[in-house]
Amino acid sequence: MRKTDRSWLAYGLLLFVMVACRPSEQEETPSLTLADSAITPTLQTPVPQASASATSQPRPTNTRVFRPTVTREMARALDPGWRRLGDERFGLQVAVPVEWVDATPQLRMSELINRFGPQMILLTNNDETADRLLSGEPFEQGALVFGFTSESIRPGTGPEEALSDLLGAAESEGLVPITVEETLVGGKPAAYVDLAYDPLGIFASYPESMRFRVLMVLSPKANTPAVFVIGSPADDWISQRDTFIAISELIYLPETGSNIFEHMDTGDLVQGTLEGALDNIWTFTAQEGSFATISLTPEDDNVDLTLTLIDPAGNVLFTADDGYAGELEVLSDIPLLENGTYLIEASEFFNEPGRYSLSLLLSDEAEFESGGHIEFGQEITAELVPDNRHLWFFKGTAGQEATVILTSLDESFDVILELRSPDDRPIVVLDEGFVGDAEILAGHELPLTGRYAIIVRGFAGHGGMYMLALDEGGESTANFFDVGDLVYGDVRQETLRKDEAHAWFFNGRLGNEVTIEATPLEPTMDLDIWLLDPDLQELVMRDEHLSGESERIEYKLPVTGQYLILVREFFGEPGRYELSLNAEGVDELEIAGTIVYSETVTGILESGRRDAWSFAGEMDDVVDIVLSPLEADRDLVLLLVDPAGNAAITVDAALADSSERLVAFRLTSGGEWKIVVTEFFNEGSDYELLLTRRELDDQRPE
Repeated sequence: MRKTDRSWLAYGLLLFVMVACRPSEQEETPSLTLADSAITPTLQTPVPQASASATSQPRPTNTRVFRPTVTREMARALDPGWRRLGDERFGLQVAVPVEWVDATPQLRMSELINRFGPQMILLTNNDETADRLLSGEPFEQGALVFGFTSESIRPGTGPEEALSDLLGAAESEGLVPITVEETLVGGKPAAYVDLAYDPLGIFASYPESMRFRVLMVLSPKANTPAVFVIGSPADDWISQRDTFIAISELIYLPETGSNIFEHMDTGDLVQGTLEGALDNIWTFTAQEGSFATISLTPEDDNVDLTLTLIDPAGNVLFTADDGYAGELEVLSDIPLLENGTYLIEASEFFNEPGRYSLSLLLSDEAEFESGGHIEFGQEITAELVPDNRHLWFFKGTAGQEATVILTSLDESFDVILELRSPDDRPIVVLDEGFVGDAEILAGHELPLTGRYAIIVRGFAGHGGMYMLALDEGGESTANFFDVGDLVYGDVRQETLRKDEAHAWFFNGRLGNEVTIEATPLEPTMDLDIWLLDPDLQELVMRDEHLSGESERIEYKLPVTGQYLILVREFFGEPGRYELSLNAEGVDELEIAGTIVYSETVTGILESGRRDAWSFAGEMDDVVDIVLSPLEADRDLVLLLVDPAGNAAITVDAALADSSERLVAFRLTSGGEWKIVVTEFFNEGSDYELLLTRRELDDQRPE
């Protein structure tokens, strides 16, 4: 692994990097052309249905077959009046009108979890409908979608047979015989039936007054079908017709799925097998205030495991993916803040098959001395055991500035610092220093009032001694600011604070003739700029012009490697400036195309060029990006550029021949983002790029 060596900043100066990440969701959908005929609230009557095809052509109104043909890509483009709710990892995700509400957190706290398990979803047209449903009170108007994952089906079983098996108990009890119809949902095999009663006994309080459609959808790569029950009071069924048709068309099933395995108890050690892209889900029940320690160990050396803990409301609490292939992942002494059923998700980073073992330990108190409480003004020295992490909690106030300094006391120990907000969102993850260096978050403004968590861990699960300091404020430590990385053709604007200098990094090749220009955007600014070589030796410095004028460096690079540009104001005064970097003979950005969530694209990177793939993102979307070379000895670099043209993050952590991975990055704004692909030594390479979006709930339930 090649990490960016910026350790020179530790010599008398404090380096800090601030990463602002926030998560959300807003999408668009094609207008749905619906048939004129109504959903008939009688038993076994197929619903006349229009296909939302690419040309939005209506089907003949006399067609009686319910056969939606919306593809996954089409379902992603929703009207502004619609949004997608649920968790696509479990195959329970549906598009509904924006005014609909997600009552799943309350549902998971109800007794239904004992019947259907934690993989459930309940969406209703308003809060009142949700409240009445969950309390068992009747209602005259409203609409609902209840979804769950059914039991695993026999290989080769079709949706019609599977749904008939599911509903067979109702028929055996002397109810009206059930005739199941086959259909398609998003191009996937499905079956449905319309009923004047609730065959599953979910809403038994309304045996006479409700109408339901039971829809089962199969994912070709999962053996646990998804079942959706769409319903409303009988008198409201017709008025909800168009909404129900559209919802049925916009059920989304991912290409991957999840297997639910058996429930775990404290002290259990279980074995499992990952089958390619199919994640494994284990469950356990815990009380508020307890602690969980979970270990996920590969039994095959080539398996790179990811361990995720999800709370009863569906929020992702923690994800462990610190090790290489063949190394275990551990979550130690995780505080559980809710009563209920938790999920443990075991997955393989590259969707490779493999075997693993999983252990669970629940306790009333922290067992491994992995953290505790820290106060402002306090310094703590601790030892991190390999394959462990420490959690330190402190109380903060919205608007308060906090400085966190994590210092390795072992020259071979590479520390990673993470700060989480009171609602369990990652605020900052810092791994910018080299082995033995400090990670520093200076003067960060806290967004909320509540309990914050500082997470300390080592790169690749390594351990060692460290010192953690927490202080209020931080202006005095902010001498140098690692602004980020540049590529040829970049034009960036930044603001210098008082007595601050900026450090910019770029990868250059022997013989590149570079031009660097720093232009003040305020007439009183007098800029100085330096160019340093990969050994941090000064090559050239410019301070030739008066205030308000640009400083320019033209230089032929002597070696291949990572160069450093330093920018400061001569008198240490604050102000804005613009910095540009170009190289003669090196091509500008090449627009390679567009990419959408859950898509894999391939490209051919020409020598000396940069490829840019654009995608539409919404503020607070949480994305994963994997960039893989398809040629030997190629060392790719991944750069994510925001809609304003600023470099949000650069990923250059892997060796040649290995993939660069950006994991769980939150988009800070909506608009057109760009993924820029370069090669460290400006060599050409064929490559593969995968973009996915994670579905994380916006906030924890109160």
